[in-house]
Amino acid sequence: MVGLDDKGKPHASWFAAENADAAANAADLMDMAIIEIGNDDSLTQVAMCLPLGKLFESGKAFVPFVKRSTYDLLAVHLSDEYLAAAAKRIEAASNADYAKASKGEVAPRNHPEHWSKIAVGDVVLASEGHDDGWWESTVLEVQADDHFLLRWTDWPELDQFVRHVSDIALLHPKPFGA
Repeated sequence: MVGLDDKGKPHASWFAAENADAAANAADLMDMAIIEIGNDDSLTQVAMCLPLGKLFESGKAFVPFVKRSTYDLLAVHLSDEYLAAAAKRIEAASNADYAKASKGEVAPRNHPEHWSKIAVGDVVLASEGHDDGWWESTVLEVQADDHFLLRWTDWPELDQFVRHVSDIALLHPKPFGA
């Protein structure tokens, strides 16, 4: 599965053949595309470097970020129709974000300076596991025993999840150059 999110960031992952139908359904729900590897050796080499995707009961999938160069290798196998639709979707999302920001409707992002100061609405980093990267997550609830209910910032439609404070990373509290 491969695609660009609404911010134009590339995502890609592989799924086992027995999950092909579920992955295709998830791709449709998430405005992504499926590329079948088949006997194409160049695609096989790229796919071997991709992270394993994760399917959710909601019908969607977790498809991690990949380098732009990796996406570019896969994008040559995407249809012109898909590429045009993705570009249109990204442009529409960008215009909507700009309109919200100009009206002051976008809340400021809070970056706590210490784990003890994490609060609802803060943005922290979380991971799906050892082999996955760290992704921005919004704190939805502070729970007992240093646990936090989180939601992926870039994928709010995915299931909420809980992480212990030891499984959370902090962003720099001040923007660079400020």
